[in-house]
Amino acid sequence: KFMNTLFGDLAKNHCKGDSFYGDSASGQTVMADYIKAKMLWNPHADAEAIQRDWLNRAYGPQAGAIMEQFYNKMDESWFSDYFRGPDSTWHNVSEAFYRQTYGVHYQEMEKLILQAAAQPMTEVQKERFTQIISNNMRLLQFRLRQAGYLPENYSSPFTINTQQAFQMLPASVYSRIRYGAGV
Repeated sequence: KFMNTLFGDLAKNHCKGDSFYGDSASGQTVMADYIKAKMLWNPHADAEAIQRDWLNRAYGPQAGAIMEQFYNKMDESWFSDYFRGPDSTWHNVSEAFYRQTYGVHYQEMEKLILQAAAQPMTEVQKERFTQIISNNMRLLQFRLRQAGYLPENYSSPFTINTQQAFQMLPASVYSRIRYGAGV
């Protein structure tokens, strides 16, 4: 909805062009970057339809429909509740955000992700789902457990240990942690 409003306003005000940058964490932002690129080509396009098309192509129609529910809940409820609340840090991710958004809603998020993962997908779609979604859920759950935002003994198909978590981190993040620079 935000993208429809933003690009609609840009077109209405005769904006001649704009530039958006992708994110270096492309596994996190690949869908959003795709929507932005499509909207730059046609600012009157429907961002929600573009998202739906991307999800269906990326994960197949059944998993795509479940992932659409996931992203709608994330945008219209989970994230919105936090960003409208008194602890909001605007676009910055904070411990309050992890605790109040991911910690509170993680189990519901995981349920939807597991439902989507169980749907029929091609091998390429399944690999993409694992690389983009399942691995992010593994690292998110690990972080939430370490911070105490999930029960310490919480276990699911996404549960990993410390060694597995560090093996999943990109080398650049691992070296910053190893040499004390933080993340």
